[in-house]
Amino acid sequence: MFHYNNDSDGDKAVVTYNRKIQKYIVNTQERWLIIHSPSNTTTSSSTTTAVLVFHGSTSATDDTANDPLFAVRRFERNYDTPYFRQHREWHGYTMIYLAARLEDGWFCWENNNGRQHSPDGNDAKFVQAIGEEFVFDKIYALGFSGGARFVWKHRELFDAIAPIAGGLAPSLRHNEATTTTNDCIPAVVFHGDQDTFNDIQANRDSVGGTKNIANAHPSKRQSIIKTKGI
Repeated sequence: MFHYNNDSDGDKAVVTYNRKIQKYIVNTQERWLIIHSPSNTTTSSSTTTAVLVFHGSTSATDDTANDPLFAVRRFERNYDTPYFRQHREWHGYTMIYLAARLEDGWFCWENNNGRQHSPDGNDAKFVQAIGEEFVFDKIYALGFSGGARFVWKHRELFDAIAPIAGGLAPSLRHNEATTTTNDCIPAVVFHGDQDTFNDIQANRDSVGGTKNIANAHPSKRQSIIKTKGI
């Protein structure tokens, strides 16, 4: 259990957290996640909000290939305490780290682009299973690299997305004639222009195309897309 308190604001309630590893069976396949959930859920209305985190594609070694939690635990270890923990515990929302599956030596997502898992729909069903078990008013998605490409692809599953250093596969980009409401899901997008691994232009094209769709269909537009580094 973790605990954070900011003494500068006496009106803020303390939010304590439990960390739990959980297994799902999705169409006969084992799926894993790490959930940080508030233990005193009456302290904040934010406890009805969840942020789902999708790590980037991660190579496996002979020592790690048999550990389905290797990639997600490594990502959690690198980013949770320095970046996410204080914000999460201050605002009181649930954060769920999802684990990708192993294929051809990589833990990766179905994203139709770059290093990806063979498409069988299991990743999306995994997200849906989480939404069915927990009662959240809002579910947001934060994706990195290959995880960013996944949240772009399946933005219809979320109330808003935050892709970082990963764009929507060209084959999945819609135009004004084929757009749906799902194309106008709110997004905040980040990408460094010195990234030598993930093509920043793919993210620029994803943002530009989605902006054009939103502008062409104002009735479907939910918010302006905000970008950083794009």
